[in-house]
Amino acid sequence: MIKLTSKTILSQMEPPDDFAPDEGAINEDNYGDFLADDLDQLDEGPPPGPPNTPIQRQLVGIPEKTESFNYPDGNSLVDDGIDNTEIISFEYTNRHGRYAGSRTVEPHYTFVARTTQNEVLVSFDRTPGIDTSKGRIRSFIVGNIHANGVRYNRVVFDPREEIMRGVY
Repeated sequence: MIKLTSKTILSQMEPPDDFAPDEGAINEDNYGDFLADDLDQLDEGPPPGPPNTPIQRQLVGIPEKTESFNYPDGNSLVDDGIDNTEIISFEYTNRHGRYAGSRTVEPHYTFVARTTQNEVLVSFDRTPGIDTSKGRIRSFIVGNIHANGVRYNRVVFDPREEIMRGVY
């Protein structure tokens, strides 16, 4: 099962001329290559929580006086972020049980991994200071997203072709 970005946005997207189904899509077979806990080696990490100071917000593209909504769980946060194509921030624990810091991402879609039954979020990571040598596309296990994540009201993003490729 894949939960895509809003149907309105998806209906406006055109597949690229060289589109081949499943080519380039992050899915059950390759999501491990994009898991945040395997790509990013955080030092002691940023302070816990979503960006709250004006400079932190500016670094991730959140206007200073943006209204934000806190969520009691990761599932609701991710679902609303995808449905509204709005940027979200959350704290995350990696699959090895280690705190992996705070992330600010553009949530594109989720799917359920057949082998683990984990719901996996596929996103573009805006977090400053992460290792970008392998790009900024990241996947996160939704069940490992901490409570009290934040959705930024009306801070929308355009779905990125390199993430949506193969998911049309």
